Amino acid sequence: MKINRSVREVRRIDPDGKCEKARIIYVVSGCDDAGSAVDAVRQQAPERIGSARQRTIEITASPGGGVFEVAADYSCGEVPEYHKKRERKDGDRSWRFIANTVSVMKNSSLGTILSMNIAGESDLYPGSRINWNGKNGYDSACGSMRVLEPHFTEICRATFSASKINTAYKRKLISIVGKVNDSDFHHWKPGEVLLESVTQSEPYTNRSGAELCDLVFEFAIRPNGQRACCGHYLDVSGWDHLWAVSEKNPGLVTEAVHSLYVSRIYERCSFNILEI
Repeated sequence: MKINRSVREVRRIDPDGKCEKARIIYVVSGCDDAGSAVDAVRQQAPERIGSARQRTIEITASPGGGVFEVAADYSCGEVPEYHKKRERKDGDRSWRFIANTVSVMKNSSLGTILSMNIAGESDLYPGSRINWNGKNGYDSACGSMRVLEPHFTEICRATFSASKINTAYKRKLISIVGKVNDSDFHHWKPGEVLLESVTQSEPYTNRSGAELCDLVFEFAIRPNGQRACCGHYLDVSGWDHLWAVSEKNPGLVTEAVHSLYVSRIYERCSFNILEI
């Protein structure tokens, strides 16, 4: 197979003298099929011409006899995902984060900030209770409400050799999804990181001919620290759950918290097996 660059080229230059659009023509001879001709030109054509980046490779003429005219087109703008993938290699890791909120049900507040008696009776103070019925002791009843809580997610795109994503590695993922880190993990303390999901891409080939596959890991982050529950504060580890038992005593004029508890909800394990 032979590849010759034609003298027929088109370039558009911006006012600063930089190339912003171009087309290079190649003539491929001794080629068995169009796909091989396109792949050969893709390997040989430059990635950039000035500010323009390689976008598409297409057959523009096929006179026969194993000869193909192939055009490489260049333009400025966002890099296509196809080209991004071809530049990756086994071991590449790319991290980003998303900070947003999620909707949850809450049955207590941080505390009452306004209490106004309309009927002129003695004031009833609900404390941290929400939608309280105004009664104490055994007749007391409270409600809940839907609120927004902060939700922080870190996302890692990890590039592996396609052969690495075998059944043995998948078994490792099954054993760890939905669990929390038991040791430091990418600057987060034990108990702060929950592996929510892992998504696999289609295998692809980079410019060096290596067959690769991307895995996208999503981790929910909840820092260790003080948490509020029924007006009380307690140090809680990341994904552990703080809750309370109220004391309903008819002799008391207000409902009191009898005890606080911290429960472990998620199993902990080492994230080292992820190899990221």
